[in-house]
Amino acid sequence: RLGKKQFSGKSLDDRASVAAIMRVMKNIKDLDIDIDVYAVAAVQEEVGCRGAKGAAFQQEPDIGIVLEGTTCNDLGDVPETAHVCEAGQGVAVSFMDGASIANRALFRKALDVAKQENIPHQVKHSVSGGNDGGAIQRAREGVPVVVLSVPCRYIHSPSSVVKLSDVESQFALVKALVKAL
Repeated sequence: RLGKKQFSGKSLDDRASVAAIMRVMKNIKDLDIDIDVYAVAAVQEEVGCRGAKGAAFQQEPDIGIVLEGTTCNDLGDVPETAHVCEAGQGVAVSFMDGASIANRALFRKALDVAKQENIPHQVKHSVSGGNDGGAIQRAREGVPVVVLSVPCRYIHSPSSVVKLSDVESQFALVKALVKAL
């Protein structure tokens, strides 16, 4: 922990999201939903999304909700127009990145649910990076995807930093979105 509001550690860009997946699955019974939910903690995202390719092909999902971390680029002399997202402003909902384009209806649903449930959120400002969403989107006949990211400073370093409020908002949004679907 870095004080009461931040956490630092290795590879938090996806480890923070694995924690959210585990929390959702632990509480899935409480959601009172009539759909099957499969959770995947895929490997090798940074070197070709190899785990997600196999998982999406094998599971044949109707939709994919990708939980991950994304760079903030919000400190120092970086002009505001170059910020990808802002740490502390909530989960970043991505409309597009270097690997995928969010399904319009699913993207809108995520934003609507976040607003209705008063979950802190933001739209990712930049078409940057890539993640397992691209591999899932192209599985079999195609899968609608939306990507929900924890803003992460010093991404891919041994000392990544996340705000705990952003981690909580990612968890809250995926839980509310699954329930709303």
